[in-house]
Amino acid sequence: MSLWRSTIGASARRGHIRKNVERLDERIVPDTTGTVINDPTSSMGTTPSGSSTTTTSGSSSTTTSGSSTTTTSGSSTVTTGSSSTSATNTTQGTTTTTTTTTGGNGSTTTTTTTTPGDSTPPPVVQYAVGADGGNFALVRVYDNTGAKTSEFIAYPNFKGGVHAAIGDVTGDGVADIITGPGPGMKPLVKVFDGVTGQQLLSFNAYDPSFRGGVNIAVADMNNDGRADIITGAGDGGGSHVKVFDGKGLFPPEGGVGATLPPGPDNYILRQFFAYDAKYLVGARVAVADVNGDGKLDIITAPGTNGGPHIRVFSGADGTIYREWFAYDAKFSGGVYVAAGDLNGDGHAEVVTGMGANGIGQVKVFDGNSGRQLREFTPDGAAVRVSSRVSVFDFDMDGDPDIVVGDLNQINAYDGKTYVRTGGLTPFDPTHIGGFFFS
Repeated sequence: MSLWRSTIGASARRGHIRKNVERLDERIVPDTTGTVINDPTSSMGTTPSGSSTTTTSGSSSTTTSGSSTTTTSGSSTVTTGSSSTSATNTTQGTTTTTTTTTGGNGSTTTTTTTTPGDSTPPPVVQYAVGADGGNFALVRVYDNTGAKTSEFIAYPNFKGGVHAAIGDVTGDGVADIITGPGPGMKPLVKVFDGVTGQQLLSFNAYDPSFRGGVNIAVADMNNDGRADIITGAGDGGGSHVKVFDGKGLFPPEGGVGATLPPGPDNYILRQFFAYDAKYLVGARVAVADVNGDGKLDIITAPGTNGGPHIRVFSGADGTIYREWFAYDAKFSGGVYVAAGDLNGDGHAEVVTGMGANGIGQVKVFDGNSGRQLREFTPDGAAVRVSSRVSVFDFDMDGDPDIVVGDLNQINAYDGKTYVRTGGLTPFDPTHIGGFFFS
């Protein structure tokens, strides 16, 4: 499966991924229109002698008694006589009432009362999980409460597994689900709408004859407000990394390509080989700002049969910024990689998990220097198991967590204390094929 926030295995959503985390926001636009009733200058109503009443529709209302009153939106000013003015405003569920009383001697008393509304934010898409090889390409999407919000088969009748990541590539403010197949079929990347779940787009990230699968990360690489799609060739392919421009793939409605964009290679922002092209080990990818320059860097790790060689490519100029071996140089099971700012210092840490035939060991490195900060073995990790990793705020406490998946269990660890904070079994208990997530 695929657990992601901004890498294929992790993100930038989220410190990016995930590999970059994107969320559902409820926007409430206050009603700024108003209608005056019983306006003394209007033939629609009459005003009794010595009093006036002004009412506005929308979020503000004003009632006045006394001899004379001048009213502006959301406030009242008494010019003569004795009066009491009450203004009520409601914003996103919170009601504020301000009452101003002016006596005949000119003294003024103001009282403000605030009644909190329901401040609980709506659930937001938090991560996607995709089944690993040997299973149908089932994707399940979870929100920040841990509830499953949707599921679908990304590649019908295909049992090679599916990588999944989330990010708003369409620009509608809602995180979409992006998938890449596991080994065994052409490198068909798909985008599914975050609201309707409908497939919006599909394209071959590499030559259609390639059957090694596609690793996925999603993040806004060029700061244009749209998430971009980062791909790495799967196992058995060259370590070819591509960055596809999300805004180019999904132009504004009615723009060129709004129905069917030209070949996706027309929208490549960057592409490179992470390792020597002669090494057919693929490239697993994550995205985060490791050096604090405000630009997202691309972190790569080899797939199966590759050594544990981590590289960080600068988001500023594409050059190799840092590189190191995450495990013993003789280990050739590949490495899963994720990144995110765990300690809040403005520099993302790099998280790695051992690949095939590993011992489930997870390590945390300072992304800016490559220095190892921590290592641990996830709770309940089996001997000789892969550890898929991601970084995002699993428990919604405002800080990113290290999220690890092995077999059919997701475990989350506090990014600062490394204490386990929760977990989840994303598939049926009989599922033993593993998964990817972001």
